Amino acid sequence: MQASIQSRLAGAMREQGMRSLLLADPENFGYVAGPMLPYVKQTPDRAVLALFEPGTDEAACTCWLYPDLAQPAEAQLAKEPSAVCVAVAEDAVGADCLIRRLKESRPDLDGVVGVDFSQTAASVFDALRAAFPGCSFKDAGPMLRGLRLVKLPEEIDRIEMACRQVDTGIIGAINHMEGAHSGSAYRKGFYTVPEFIERVRIHAYEGGTSMSGNMAAVAGEAIGANYMPQRGFLPSEGLCRIEYACCHGGYWGVTARMIHIGEDMDPRVRSACADNLSLKMLALDMLRPGVACSDIHGAVVKEAAKRGIPLSSASGIGHGVGRGEIEGPYLAADDPTVLCENMVIALDVATLGPEGELLRWAAPPELASELGHALHDHRVPQRPLREHAPVEDRTAIPALPATGKGTATRPPGRAGMAGFRLLMPGNGKPLPTEAKRRP
Repeated sequence: MQASIQSRLAGAMREQGMRSLLLADPENFGYVAGPMLPYVKQTPDRAVLALFEPGTDEAACTCWLYPDLAQPAEAQLAKEPSAVCVAVAEDAVGADCLIRRLKESRPDLDGVVGVDFSQTAASVFDALRAAFPGCSFKDAGPMLRGLRLVKLPEEIDRIEMACRQVDTGIIGAINHMEGAHSGSAYRKGFYTVPEFIERVRIHAYEGGTSMSGNMAAVAGEAIGANYMPQRGFLPSEGLCRIEYACCHGGYWGVTARMIHIGEDMDPRVRSACADNLSLKMLALDMLRPGVACSDIHGAVVKEAAKRGIPLSSASGIGHGVGRGEIEGPYLAADDPTVLCENMVIALDVATLGPEGELLRWAAPPELASELGHALHDHRVPQRPLREHAPVEDRTAIPALPATGKGTATRPPGRAGMAGFRLLMPGNGKPLPTEAKRRP
């Protein structure tokens, strides 16, 4: 995969007149060099630096890393040797040390050097200019962002697996919640909101995810908030929203789900969920190559205003996903990007319920292709969720055949509880959690 990415990048660099490319942004570093380095973006002093030089006889990409990062990077590169790592064993941290080592290795670096200005700290760029006065630096950000918009098949495979792992986590956590709800201990305060989202994370890791991103679960009075750390116990009745992102092989899957707990659902809530779904399906129908992101956003906003649906996400109703948890393109009024085949979009149409409840079903991402192919079955009405893999075999989570009834499934042997329902983006109706076995 990295060879294909680097080949595309080399062609783009020739068009831009760039002789080499310096990468200090962790996402672009991973995109070009390959290794997935944990939590670099969240820890600024764990700087990374890579030099991409197309046309060289050896590996085109050289990475300068601190020892704790060089070791896992080398292990990953051993499987696909598209880059080499140089461990920088110094007590000091930060980009200055990496740039000093770069200068020692490449004292003759010259010509036009591409740098992602928008993602590279000013201090790093100042150090580069001081170290290499004979180089002229050009912004490579637009070029890199343009390349990352369109995914290779291998990238899409990793995104799809990340989405499956998200589903594994959510359905597994629902099974735990269901069991707690059916017991008398629950009503005395047994299952907390933080425990619930932690169950999502645990089951996603059991499914093979390598890193967690945004994690949130809200219920009760907080249901109207986007992201709010919440204490206390899950309600015995009412809505609960899960938002979760996880990473597989350096690529992200993001999603949000609505759950209704209890026997009876307020008809107004049911109607609001159907309204939300109708806006999402409108966006999905327009998610085709040749359609501008701003046009999709405008159509949803217009339809919501026409029908009096309170749209909470008027500033944007979706975004790209890939090496970044959130990346371009953006389904927003100010993004004129025209969709093309193999772009991956996570829809995030958020509306308000009758009591101000925030209703949202983000992703799983949909794949824009010539045939309107969906990356996940979730885009098609009346399709079931992907089956939760049995504990003894979590390597694959296959899709169930269409049954005409969207039913959330679970590992064999887990009993369903009447009144516990997953509100699925497939058809906007409350879905029973009784297990469905393969025919």
